Amino acid sequence: MTAPTMRTTLLLTEHLGYPPISLVDDIINAVNELMYKCTQAMEKYLLERSSVGGHDYTEEIRVGIAKVETLWEHSVDRSFDKLELYILRNVLQIPQALIENGSFRLRHHDSLVLQNSPGTQEDEMVGKVESKLQELRSKLLQHKKLRDELQNSQKLLWRIQKYKRLVLAMFADESVATNDEQRAIWRSLTPINESLKFVVSQIRGLALESNDKCSPDRIRSLVEPTISAASAKTVLSSRTQYLAQTTRLELQELPTESSKHGNDSEHDLASSTSHSNNDLPVLAPDWSALQRVTDQTSN
Repeated sequence: MTAPTMRTTLLLTEHLGYPPISLVDDIINAVNELMYKCTQAMEKYLLERSSVGGHDYTEEIRVGIAKVETLWEHSVDRSFDKLELYILRNVLQIPQALIENGSFRLRHHDSLVLQNSPGTQEDEMVGKVESKLQELRSKLLQHKKLRDELQNSQKLLWRIQKYKRLVLAMFADESVATNDEQRAIWRSLTPINESLKFVVSQIRGLALESNDKCSPDRIRSLVEPTISAASAKTVLSSRTQYLAQTTRLELQELPTESSKHGNDSEHDLASSTSHSNNDLPVLAPDWSALQRVTDQTSN
């Protein structure tokens, strides 16, 4: 015997057209009605013969009938409570396995196609509940932060108002100032509204001027020529160094002029060498000018 579930009760109610408990209630009501009719008939019969030996027993009959009726009601309720449990657990009951497997289906449920199984629907509901709880937790944290910020703002506002009252009390009148420094501050701040307007205008002008001079476009226009010149100088310097190195190597590899007839005599070689030196003198190159050009280009 298993206790009826809500799903079983709903299926039986849809199938029968009435709740299962109403069947048991109708049986109990029918038995109670018969019991009341019996007690009324007994009371009527006894009241017709209430006088016995010249003594009237009407009151005793009514009290006795009431006691009998209460006793019968208690006995009927106790007996039919057991009947109700038996019927609901054994007669008007659908096995849970049939419901879970989908074997028990009503006639108008034959062509019904469920897209999601009960487990999937339950998982979706659990996910929605968890997301809702997470959202509520985040809102509670935000509310706590806002409440703390509100308390801090209220404390700050109270301090500012207190400071304002003290300042107004001190500068309410120039005669209130107790020393020369306070009087000088008072005169420098008078009138305060115009001083504040002047300060705001000056700050706005400085902001506009700094925006004009230090805007991203202005900085880019100033930096790009510098980068281009530096890159050009670097390229020129590397090219000059390459030419200088090549020139050095070529001068070092120049071959010395030899005699056409071989080594006939040392005199002929000396005269030929002196003649060649007089016609085309070869001097050491002056590297100072090239070095200066290279240094200027690098700088």
